[in-house]
Amino acid sequence: MNKNRLFQVIVSVLLVISLGCNAFLMYKVLSTTSTNNQSGSKPTVQNVNYDVKTDLTKIIENVSNSTVGVAVYQRNQLAGSGSGVIYQVDSKTVYVITNYHVIEDAESIEVVFYNSKSVKATLVGGDKYGDIALLKMTVDFDVNAIKCGNSDLLERGETVLAIGSPLGIEYAGTVTQGIVSNTNRTISVDLNNDNQADWDMNVIQTDAAINPGNSGGPLVNINGEVIG
Repeated sequence: MNKNRLFQVIVSVLLVISLGCNAFLMYKVLSTTSTNNQSGSKPTVQNVNYDVKTDLTKIIENVSNSTVGVAVYQRNQLAGSGSGVIYQVDSKTVYVITNYHVIEDAESIEVVFYNSKSVKATLVGGDKYGDIALLKMTVDFDVNAIKCGNSDLLERGETVLAIGSPLGIEYAGTVTQGIVSNTNRTISVDLNNDNQADWDMNVIQTDAAINPGNSGGPLVNINGEVIG
């Protein structure tokens, strides 16, 4: 027998052995499966419940209902907008805090509530240097005042949420999250645009995204208390 013939015989034998082993293994697998099925065992399905509601989402819902949009009009035209927060409710009289620069040049002011109802407001008073103003209005629906916290108790790294109407009233209720980067920061403010500082303001530094239109809206801690 020459070498080529011997090689062909060896390959044929190995092929037969391989097919035999595969057939035996398949038989064992099918036998095991059949036995398990006959014993009545069934695969177990476990139901997993996942609740997307968290303490944070509940806080956002509550605070958002106390956050408003502030629309500023000149010559019966919308001239600008910002945000505000319901500070106090006395029966149907509502007091809203916003930034002074939001309403500084307003001829008339309207406050837009969480239910999209718009109510004309009057300016009670404001502080240009502190950049804060108080608005007053009467409503015929239920609203809630926000809870007030203590900004002196803030610590670096604490989680905070900014809520407002960035880039327009149509984006009212927008929420951004960040941390307190630092407290008691001092920035110089130019009030008359003469490139000279008129006032040093103490502020809270945060990395939460804040855009034009957020002005006047609340910065709250994870307890849902306004702290800035």
